[in-house]
Amino acid sequence: MTAITVIRQGGDLSFVFDRDGEDITGFVCTIEVKKFPADTAIISRIIPAVDQTWPGFLTSTETAALGVDTYFLIAQLKNTTTDEERQIPERFQISKAWI
Repeated sequence: MTAITVIRQGGDLSFVFDRDGEDITGFVCTIEVKKFPADTAIISRIIPAVDQTWPGFLTSTETAALGVDTYFLIAQLKNTTTDEERQIPERFQISKAWI
């Protein structure tokens, strides 16, 4: 079982998604942040590829807008040529920001 990443509300959350060493040519990565069990994405955006990965981060503004709770950060990978799809979910938790 993978440990849950815990960040403070208003902190940055970095991530890197890949295809386990497989070529990413033709794939588009869209990240979504969802609060289980809701299907509606709270945050959604396309992540540009860099060196066979999709690196990025949730900004302090984005995490400040999320409530103290557990969320899923999901990479939606879709190949625009073959229609192959894959999801890579990661859980994270927002804790209270102390001043």
